[in-house]
Amino acid sequence: MNTTKIIVRDFILPARIGIYPQEQVAPQNICVNVTMNLADHHINHDAIEDTVSYEHVINEIRVQATLHHNLVETLAEHIAQFALRDIRVTEVTVQIEKLEIFPDARVGCCLTRGRN
Repeated sequence: MNTTKIIVRDFILPARIGIYPQEQVAPQNICVNVTMNLADHHINHDAIEDTVSYEHVINEIRVQATLHHNLVETLAEHIAQFALRDIRVTEVTVQIEKLEIFPDARVGCCLTRGRN
Protein backbone atom coordinates (compact mmCIF):
# COMPACT_ATOMS: atom_id res chain seq x y z
CA MET A 1 0.00 0.00 0.00
CA ASN A 2 1.24 3.49 -0.86
CA THR A 3 0.89 6.09 1.87
CA THR A 4 1.38 9.84 1.77
CA LYS A 5 1.81 11.73 5.03
CA ILE A 6 0.84 15.38 5.37
CA ILE A 7 2.52 16.92 8.41
CA VAL A 8 2.36 19.97 10.63
CA ARG A 9 5.48 19.96 12.76
CA ASP A 10 6.50 22.00 15.79
CA PHE A 11 3.66 24.51 15.51
CA ILE A 12 4.12 26.65 18.62
CA LEU A 13 1.35 28.99 19.69
CA PRO A 14 -0.34 30.30 22.82
CA ALA A 15 -3.38 28.31 23.93
CA ARG A 16 -5.99 28.54 26.63
CA ILE A 17 -5.54 25.16 28.25
CA GLY A 18 -5.37 23.70 31.74
CA ILE A 19 -7.26 22.85 34.91
CA TYR A 20 -5.35 24.99 37.40
CA PRO A 21 -6.43 28.57 38.18
CA GLN A 22 -3.21 30.07 36.81
CA GLU A 23 -3.78 28.17 33.53
CA GLN A 24 -7.30 29.52 33.21
CA VAL A 25 -6.20 33.15 33.53
CA ALA A 26 -3.63 33.40 30.75
CA PRO A 27 -2.66 31.44 27.65
CA GLN A 28 0.46 29.27 27.68
CA ASN A 29 2.62 28.11 24.80
CA ILE A 30 2.02 24.67 23.36
CA CYS A 31 3.70 22.71 20.58
CA VAL A 32 1.43 20.84 18.16
CA ASN A 33 2.44 18.09 15.72
CA VAL A 34 -0.05 16.51 13.33
CA THR A 35 0.54 13.66 10.88
CA MET A 36 -2.26 12.77 8.47
CA ASN A 37 -2.03 9.53 6.49
CA LEU A 38 -3.54 9.43 3.01
CA ALA A 39 -3.63 5.86 1.69
CA ASP A 40 -3.09 5.20 -2.02
CA HIS A 41 -2.88 8.92 -2.66
CA HIS A 42 -1.62 10.26 -5.99
CA ILE A 43 -1.11 13.79 -7.28
CA ASN A 44 -2.56 14.04 -10.76
CA HIS A 45 -2.65 17.72 -11.67
CA ASP A 46 -0.13 19.45 -9.39
CA ALA A 47 -3.01 21.36 -7.81
CA ILE A 48 -3.97 21.92 -4.17
CA GLU A 49 -7.26 20.15 -4.85
CA ASP A 50 -5.25 16.94 -5.32
CA THR A 51 -4.22 16.79 -1.69
CA VAL A 52 -5.13 17.68 1.89
CA SER A 53 -4.22 21.25 2.77
CA TYR A 54 -2.20 21.61 5.96
CA GLU A 55 -3.32 25.26 5.97
CA HIS A 56 -6.85 24.17 6.96
CA VAL A 57 -5.46 22.14 9.86
CA ILE A 58 -3.27 25.03 11.04
CA ASN A 59 -6.24 27.40 10.92
CA GLU A 60 -8.35 24.96 12.97
CA ILE A 61 -5.56 24.64 15.55
CA ARG A 62 -5.48 28.44 15.82
CA VAL A 63 -9.25 28.57 16.39
CA GLN A 64 -9.19 25.77 18.98
CA ALA A 65 -6.30 27.46 20.82
CA THR A 66 -8.50 30.51 21.48
CA LEU A 67 -11.11 28.33 23.24
CA HIS A 68 -10.46 27.05 26.74
CA HIS A 69 -9.82 23.30 27.04
CA ASN A 70 -9.16 21.70 30.42
CA LEU A 71 -7.07 18.89 28.94
CA VAL A 72 -4.55 18.60 26.11
CA GLU A 73 -6.28 15.31 25.30
CA THR A 74 -9.50 17.18 24.54
CA LEU A 75 -7.73 19.64 22.27
CA ALA A 76 -5.92 16.79 20.49
CA GLU A 77 -9.23 14.98 19.96
CA HIS A 78 -10.81 18.08 18.40
CA ILE A 79 -7.89 18.44 16.00
CA ALA A 80 -7.97 14.74 15.08
CA GLN A 81 -11.70 14.78 14.39
CA PHE A 82 -11.29 17.90 12.24
CA ALA A 83 -8.58 16.20 10.15
CA LEU A 84 -10.71 13.08 9.70
CA ARG A 85 -13.52 15.15 8.16
CA ASP A 86 -11.53 15.00 4.94
CA ILE A 87 -12.33 11.56 3.53
CA ARG A 88 -8.83 11.24 2.08
CA VAL A 89 -7.36 11.16 5.62
CA THR A 90 -7.35 7.54 6.77
CA GLU A 91 -5.48 8.07 10.03
CA VAL A 92 -4.25 11.05 12.02
CA THR A 93 -1.78 11.37 14.87
CA VAL A 94 -1.87 14.49 17.03
CA GLN A 95 0.78 15.30 19.62
CA ILE A 96 0.43 18.32 21.91
CA GLU A 97 3.01 19.38 24.46
CA LYS A 98 2.79 22.08 27.11
CA LEU A 99 6.08 23.96 27.07
CA GLU A 100 5.90 26.01 30.28
CA ILE A 101 4.60 23.71 33.03
CA PHE A 102 7.97 22.27 34.05
CA PRO A 103 11.28 24.02 33.42
CA ASP A 104 13.02 20.77 32.57
CA ALA A 105 10.33 18.82 30.66
CA ARG A 106 7.76 19.08 27.91
CA VAL A 107 4.53 17.30 28.86
CA GLY A 108 1.39 16.44 26.96
CA CYS A 109 -0.28 13.69 24.97
CA CYS A 110 -0.15 11.89 21.67
CA LEU A 111 -3.17 10.16 20.16
CA THR A 112 -3.90 8.35 16.92
CA ARG A 113 -7.34 8.11 15.38
CA GLY A 114 -8.45 6.33 12.24
CA ARG A 115 -11.51 5.53 10.27
CA ASN A 116 -13.62 2.69 11.67
